Amino acid sequence: MRKKVLSLLMVAIMIIGMIPVVAFADEDYPNTGVRDYVVRLYNVVLERNPDRIGMADWYNRITSGTISAGEAAVGFFHSTEYLGRNRSNDEYVTDLYNTFLGRNPDRIGFADWTNRLANGTSRDQVMYGFINSVEFADLCRGYGISSTQAVRWSGAPAPATPAPSTPAASTSTGAAATASASSS
Repeated sequence: MRKKVLSLLMVAIMIIGMIPVVAFADEDYPNTGVRDYVVRLYNVVLERNPDRIGMADWYNRITSGTISAGEAAVGFFHSTEYLGRNRSNDEYVTDLYNTFLGRNPDRIGFADWTNRLANGTSRDQVMYGFINSVEFADLCRGYGISSTQAVRWSGAPAPATPAPSTPAASTSTGAAATASASSS
């Protein structure tokens, strides 16, 4: 019995050892909301764990106020790594939903965004529709960060600031969200 338990334990340790786990210490990343948001971008957009250098760079950019959470996400979507995946418009819109809204696309919104892409709206214009959405502002607020305004880290959590209050920011699916993106 003891040998069987030890054998099972050894197998479990071997299996666990094969799963890459990247842990980032709180003392290295005291703003855990920003840390968790950056890890999420790596996991959702690039479908991998962050590397230490990239993690530190994105974390520092957000906490120093150089970029906002939305701008960081744009950086991930514009990365050579993401662009090299050659995502179709359907895949791209699904990636936007998962990244900015934390959910799968709804049927009507998905059709609207993919039709816009098919009719000449740029991918960046569509992405900015998601960035300016209430749902993305809410997702960022859950991390204690602003979706559209860069914040400076001073050792205390920065107050969450909602996305600008405009008619375009009222929805993440449909025409209103794209209006502000296409007019900027």
